[in-house]
Amino acid sequence: MNSAKVLAKGQVVIPAALRKKYDIHPGDVLKLFEYGDTIYIVPQNDDPIRKARGSLPKSPSLTAELLSDRKKDAARGQRPIYSIAFLFWPYSRMRKEPT
Repeated sequence: MNSAKVLAKGQVVIPAALRKKYDIHPGDVLKLFEYGDTIYIVPQNDDPIRKARGSLPKSPSLTAELLSDRKKDAARGQRPIYSIAFLFWPYSRMRKEPT
């Protein structure tokens, strides 16, 4: 666990290991959140999509597994289920409204 000392002007020095791990540089903006008796310091991401790119492991490939499962289902003659809405759509179209 890292700790930091509050300086005379209320400044806190973030340990170098954490600055490197979270890619924090001088001039970066940090968000402060208070929840109960805990203060959270969170780096602000200007573009969270770009920041998250590459964070997932390349293996196993979930896309490859999904395509493999779809091929197996097709070989057995099963139709893929695309969404829950797809399941209920035919029933809602066949249901007659009371007159």
